[in-house]
Amino acid sequence: MDFYRTTAQADDWHLQHDPSDPDTPETTAGLCFTKGGEGEALLLTVQFTTASDLKFEYDYDAGPEFDSGSAFEIEVGSETDRAKTSCFN
Repeated sequence: MDFYRTTAQADDWHLQHDPSDPDTPETTAGLCFTKGGEGEALLLTVQFTTASDLKFEYDYDAGPEFDSGSAFEIEVGSETDRAKTSCFN
């Protein structure tokens, strides 16, 4: 978590916190960063996951490496129609 937070913030990404659940630890919720202004914003998310999460979200049976707690997903995206982009809708 520290590596992604430090690296992203050094490149002007801004860490966002979930306003509906501020007490959830980042190790559970993952990290979400934004960069750019409204209508131009980019999102960067780092999500730690488990084999059961992958099965639920993607109907995918993960290998044993996911049970070790070392699995993660990194995603970068933006809205193509210049719509407002947010980590938490």
